Amino acid sequence: MSVDWAEEKRRKVVIEDQRRFLWRSDTVGMHARWLGLRPGMSVLDVGCGQGYIGSTWWPFFGEGGSYTGVDSCAGLLEKAVELSPGWALGGSARFVRGDACSLPFPDGSFDWTACQTLLMHAADPDRILAEMVRVTRPGGVVSCNEPDNLAGMRSQAVCSASEPTLEEELLAARVLRCWADGRRKLGLGDWSIGPKVPMMMQRLGLVGIDIRADDRVPFVQPPYGTPEMEFGLGKIRERIADIETGRTVDRNDDPMRTDFRECFFAGGGTRYAWRKYVELCRGRDEAFASAAGRQLTDGSFFQCAACCSFSASGVSGRDS
Repeated sequence: MSVDWAEEKRRKVVIEDQRRFLWRSDTVGMHARWLGLRPGMSVLDVGCGQGYIGSTWWPFFGEGGSYTGVDSCAGLLEKAVELSPGWALGGSARFVRGDACSLPFPDGSFDWTACQTLLMHAADPDRILAEMVRVTRPGGVVSCNEPDNLAGMRSQAVCSASEPTLEEELLAARVLRCWADGRRKLGLGDWSIGPKVPMMMQRLGLVGIDIRADDRVPFVQPPYGTPEMEFGLGKIRERIADIETGRTVDRNDDPMRTDFRECFFAGGGTRYAWRKYVELCRGRDEAFASAAGRQLTDGSFFQCAACCSFSASGVSGRDS
């Protein structure tokens, strides 16, 4: 199952929408100090997409510095080139098409090598991380912002429009585990790789390993007075419209998605569990659409995520 990340809907939902409020500005500053970012650094962003790492952390390294983004998707690189003049000021930014498993750069080329939500999609994340280490200079920094999305998906948000039973939570957890196992078996990546990154780094000989979590917790509640909440309400309205029209809902655990079904059975899922899960999702979605629609109309809807989706970051500097 190859993925075209430049496809319009996928790019909007996964590349753009999910990153719109991903980091709070004060958290970015704290991470920059933690990573030791400074003006004039040479930076490599592996699996750069549209250059998100560059645009987010440019104020901390860009003056007199250089940013290189590498990605295998030509469509995303074209968009990155289009966007970069708006943020790459006072330094240089370039974009290269390449394979993360065989980076087209000499050993020790960069001060900081980073990736974000890349290893979670990779069939061979250890090889990618080894390449990142190879192209980082001695004493430089390697960082990976990778989530434990499976833990986040298992955790139930507090929501005024839905309250699953224990039996429903157990069924969903079983299905999600099979789906995640199937993803790994099919070479589509490890949805829980975030907490594993520090050990991966240690095996590659990195030192000074540390870990942080993004402190953002998405929530919406009356009177919905912030741009982030308005954005969240827009996504909820889109979900309701998808449910009411029978379209595939933009979430990874929607049983209408062919890739979700294939991964579930590849991971050892049974037909009985699948039938029960489809029934659960249909009933749950119908109830959510009805209740959330009413609550959005009268202004009583609220929702708070059970945990932050970005649960792990690893960093290490090699001894010179």
